[in-house]
Amino acid sequence: NKVIAVAAHDDTHCKASFSNYGTWVSITAPGVDILSTTPIGGVTYYGNGFTMLDGTSMASPFVAGAAAVAWALNPGYTNAQIGQLLTTKTGFTPNRDGSCWPNDGSTFQALNLLHIIKQSEYESCNLAGVYGYALNAENGEPITGAKVQLLSGTTIRGTDYVPYYGSRTDPYSHSFVDEGYGLFNIYTDAINSHLKLTVSKNRFAKPKLDITTTTCSWNYAGNIPVPPNKPYYWLAITWEYGNTDGLYDAYLLHPDGIYIGFGQPGSLIDYPWARWFWDSDIELTDTLRTFSEVIRIKKMNAGIYNFFVDDFWNGTSSTSWQTSGIKAYIYRWDPITLTQKLIKVITPVSGCTGEYWYIGDIQGNKVTEVNSCSDVSP
Repeated sequence: NKVIAVAAHDDTHCKASFSNYGTWVSITAPGVDILSTTPIGGVTYYGNGFTMLDGTSMASPFVAGAAAVAWALNPGYTNAQIGQLLTTKTGFTPNRDGSCWPNDGSTFQALNLLHIIKQSEYESCNLAGVYGYALNAENGEPITGAKVQLLSGTTIRGTDYVPYYGSRTDPYSHSFVDEGYGLFNIYTDAINSHLKLTVSKNRFAKPKLDITTTTCSWNYAGNIPVPPNKPYYWLAITWEYGNTDGLYDAYLLHPDGIYIGFGQPGSLIDYPWARWFWDSDIELTDTLRTFSEVIRIKKMNAGIYNFFVDDFWNGTSSTSWQTSGIKAYIYRWDPITLTQKLIKVITPVSGCTGEYWYIGDIQGNKVTEVNSCSDVSP
């Protein structure tokens, strides 16, 4: 009752090739391809300062972290009671078939934090999962460290933090679901509910989005762009991470007749005071920049700006607008609070067909939603 012996498993929950095993093992936890911090300048795969590592040294911190959470929830427990809680409230026992795990008479189970912190809801499946992706709208990188919360009024019903690279695992089958840059996921006992999802980080906008949860299932919140608090407009399009139904270019038609987008990125340090930040279709890996494009208007000129998207891949009569999960997010500067406010989230109108999706018009502080499709550009 003083030591918890931790073995390591992979994403199939089979024994990691390097892990010891036996009847003396207390619990198993993930230990293969774990995104880990490294010294800056070291060998990295997911950005400077990060790499994938293997080992029971990766598995043990998961159990230590779960012990800390269990103790916070049960501050009167002894160390032995915490150990008992960790090693019995798992809900999943590895298959000892001789290949996945050795058939050695052991009985240890796999770590399951959700069962520890939400035991009754877990056992009756009165939970809902909410997942999505969140990016810094200025550079297309994950908005790491941002807090994602589910709110019912002012009551917090679930919290997560945006990772650089995240994954989802089903807590019942313990099977791997998916992974990706900026992937967050939250479990909540607010089931069959209409909630608000917020993403917050210092010096950034704090979007608040509607989300409806359904019992014992995953609910998708979208690929959410979050701009820094800089004036004046941020215009973003995102589509579902991994979806390749279309290849999209965002465009802004300036009041002076200048197209800002592919081939003419514009400028923020001079006229036309608007810029297209990156080209999604030339990204080499499935980063968040592969499934998003952003335009910023730094200073407003007189007249009407037209905001639209070209599905140049499918071209004429494109119907990818219904299958890609594409959305447009429009943020506008609030000079009183000195913050960006999300004023519109627009999805293509039902039956939208054509190469171009005309999202809307902007004139001063007024945004007019058009939301139409056509084979003729604005």
